[in-house]
Amino acid sequence: MNKIVEMPEFRYILALFLTYFITFGLKLTKRTNLFPLFSLCCILIAFGIIDVIFFLVVVFSNISALYLFKRTERIRFIMTGSNILGLLLYQQLNNFIKGIYGERLGPNISGPLMMLVIKMYYLGKEYDFSTHTIYNLISYIFYLPSILVGPAPSFKGFIEKPKQTKKYILFSLRVLMESFIFMGLHLLIRSKFSVEKMLEMQKSNFFKNFLFLYVFSFGFRCKYYFVWTFAHSVFLLDGYTNQKNIFPLSVEFSTNIKGVTDSWNICTNKWLKDCVFVPLKGYSIFMASLATFFVSAIWHGLNWCYFLMFLSFGLIIPFIRNNIRIYKKYLNDSICKFVCLFQMMAIVSYFSVPFITLDLDKTFSIWKNVNFYGHIFVLLSGFGMLLS
Repeated sequence: MNKIVEMPEFRYILALFLTYFITFGLKLTKRTNLFPLFSLCCILIAFGIIDVIFFLVVVFSNISALYLFKRTERIRFIMTGSNILGLLLYQQLNNFIKGIYGERLGPNISGPLMMLVIKMYYLGKEYDFSTHTIYNLISYIFYLPSILVGPAPSFKGFIEKPKQTKKYILFSLRVLMESFIFMGLHLLIRSKFSVEKMLEMQKSNFFKNFLFLYVFSFGFRCKYYFVWTFAHSVFLLDGYTNQKNIFPLSVEFSTNIKGVTDSWNICTNKWLKDCVFVPLKGYSIFMASLATFFVSAIWHGLNWCYFLMFLSFGLIIPFIRNNIRIYKKYLNDSICKFVCLFQMMAIVSYFSVPFITLDLDKTFSIWKNVNFYGHIFVLLSGFGMLLS
């Protein structure tokens, strides 16, 4: 029997909605010092007691390591590497247990652990042991608006909260309504364009399959538009007007890959830039970019589909840039903008498939149904680069 929302998703969404109402209540009663306590309650609802205990052990280990290695110059990189390794080990252990005992009662706590990787990097970089307190540290790690889906702001950005206006509640409610629109779009499109239905497409009708693929990938993106827009509405309740993590229109109507990455999961991309790209760009811009996509793939997990998607985007950047130069040379501005927009819509839809399915066989089956147009396009772009 098909359901729009399964029980594990219901628990997660319930916990997500609770972050809004609890934040609202604690803000009105001026008891935001209780954020860490209610953060634990929300992750308990979403993930269960075993994962919460594991999360607390990981947090305690991180705080201990932070104080133990506080005089180490590159502590932020040590914290990042060790936390990514711990995250990967947890995911593999979770998959092993799932293989033995079947499906879990709910989703695992990988999301908060992924946010912890970013937060510990910033604590290693920006936490001042002489001026900041352990309360600042705990409040940052267990910050209620970001505990489930992020985003993870820098520690400095968390401490230096912008001046709050009296209209923050109305602004938050407006953003909350926007998030519900994206949730509705996601549920509607998912009910019509599931992975299984994409696998059943008739290969002979390329243009229909191409359109289906775009709608399918857009519906998947709407899930992230929902959770990050919702998170933004919760941040606004607490006065953070500068923690918007997604610009949906900029993603959908971008004319280049940079436009997509600058508008998608913004806080994570800032962390990746600061942690990976900037330290390596002195050697090679292209290699630094590729390394950034590689670390992003590892951060998501040890699934070949993550590497296939992120490294594909990293590798095609030079081809896309060269295509844009060719378009600008031969086309007027309006037509060039339209062609670049169509190019990005096609590329993002195609190379997002591995991330959506997380299954290589299903990925190649869907690609086959659209005649591997993404790879053919990149191949032709390569010839264009050689000739230009």
